[in-house]
Amino acid sequence: MPKINELSFNIKNESLTKLIDTLKDLSRLNDKVLFKIDKNNTLIYSLVGNGNSVNAFKNFIFKTDDLFNDIGEFDETINFIVKSAKMFCRTLQIISTFDITLNGIIYFDTIGDLVFSDRIYLKAGSKLRQNIYGGDPVNMNMNITIKTINKFVNVDNANFIFDLSADDFDKIKKLASSDEISNIFYLNTHKEDGVNNISIGEGVWDINVAETEFDKEIQLAFPKKYFKTISIVDGFAKIYVFDTSILITTDNSNLLISIEISI
Repeated sequence: MPKINELSFNIKNESLTKLIDTLKDLSRLNDKVLFKIDKNNTLIYSLVGNGNSVNAFKNFIFKTDDLFNDIGEFDETINFIVKSAKMFCRTLQIISTFDITLNGIIYFDTIGDLVFSDRIYLKAGSKLRQNIYGGDPVNMNMNITIKTINKFVNVDNANFIFDLSADDFDKIKKLASSDEISNIFYLNTHKEDGVNNISIGEGVWDINVAETEFDKEIQLAFPKKYFKTISIVDGFAKIYVFDTSILITTDNSNLLISIEISI
């Protein structure tokens, strides 16, 4: 019988708030979320797709000792699949109301070439004790690492870049019809009065969001529901447009959405 290893940690309220916000954000894309924890960094991501095919992907990367306070010594990369980020988030929100340090133990062992945790034990003082059981790795794309993400998000290969302001993002969401009526947004480049513009809309309407030096007229289609998960930081989101995807980045997160060239 394989040996079950234990890794102790605690999470203070500031880090707990960061974790709650991250899970809440990722659950808008997919309720199943994967943690990859090593001694230096913690990668947390969710994705939509089948097998190695990715329709949309979003991740956050944190320094491990910034997220988990007083974590024990370990050399492995520990994988933990959250079966329901929304439920896990609700548990952590309840714990945050106690205003005490959360203590925990990650139980893990090796399966094949990977190290998995199938249970995390949480203890909030004398108020709450709870086991969080992990999901089945067979049904999750485990191939994504920080190294592969850095390869995905090579911004030097982008066709063009622009900033989407929080104000324009809010207007786009308000103008959008329900997903039942139309589940697609279009990103267009077009010339108007000698200026190359970028617009986003549903076809029957669009909003000019930026100017660009990119001088080809194109139209890119992408799912509306993924676009709505964009994170706006300091008033804008930076968007990189590639041949087959768009990438939205912040200091510690990436959102990658596959697109189709319709014109």
